[in-house]
Amino acid sequence: MPSAAMGGMTLEFWIKPASTLSPTIYRILTKNFNTGQQELVIDLNYNSSTSANVVATVRGSMGSPAVASADLAQPSEWSHVAVVLTNASVQVFVNGAPGFSQMLMGTLSLSSEPLVFGTGFRGQLDDIRIYSGTRTESQILADKNGPAAAPWDSHAAIVTGK
Repeated sequence: MPSAAMGGMTLEFWIKPASTLSPTIYRILTKNFNTGQQELVIDLNYNSSTSANVVATVRGSMGSPAVASADLAQPSEWSHVAVVLTNASVQVFVNGAPGFSQMLMGTLSLSSEPLVFGTGFRGQLDDIRIYSGTRTESQILADKNGPAAAPWDSHAAIVTGK
């Protein structure tokens, strides 16, 4: 996995929630500190087939969580999600459009513990991309609109499959 020490990290993926979801929170991704405390969590806050958002929570070096979110325009359809972690903030994008961002308390300092996708999530995830470094809004939009191009960025890990 790319290291966040290079100035942040960007996680991108396509998401399609199951059509039979009940209103609740579904865990898409989790990353814990070696103590077991959550350091990064991405959730789907599902209200209905017409109302849902993606929420990213990250803990900075001061321990207080920063929370960012963006609405899914059509929760029953495929949506491209990007979560950008800088050394000072977290921001969520859906289909290339920026959502709410929040500043971190302290700085970003991710552990070497693994990212775990899909725990508690019901639906489909595809084209997972993990970048060492922050992607710009135009880069995120280009990723949304096209396939992973070869050769890939040397600071990226890309997982595809259905």
